[in-house]
Amino acid sequence: MMSELDCYGNIFDDFLKTEGKEKEKILWKSFYIIKLMNKMKKAHSNPFFIENALRMIIVLFKNYEIDPCEIDDQSKPISECENKSEIKKILFEELI
Repeated sequence: MMSELDCYGNIFDDFLKTEGKEKEKILWKSFYIIKLMNKMKKAHSNPFFIENALRMIIVLFKNYEIDPCEIDDQSKPISECENKSEIKKILFEELI
C-alpha cells in the first residue's frame, strides 16, 4: 500500500508530465479525481487525505505554471559518467 506522501508525489509527477498542455491537464485532473473517488469507496480510506489530494489537484490545475526546468526529459540518453557504480563511488567519497 502506498503512503500518502507517495500519492501526493505521484499526483505532482503526473501533473508535470502534462507539460502544461491544456488537454493533457484536463485528462490528468479527471483521472485523479476518479481515482480518489474510488478510494473513498473503501471503508478504511482517510477522508482528510482525500480532501487534501483533491485540493492539490484543483490548485495545480488552476494556478500552477510548469517551469520548463521541472519537466523530466526521459528521452535524454544516459551518458557513460552517469552509470550507477560511478555515482555510488562519488557519493561514497563525498559522504564519508
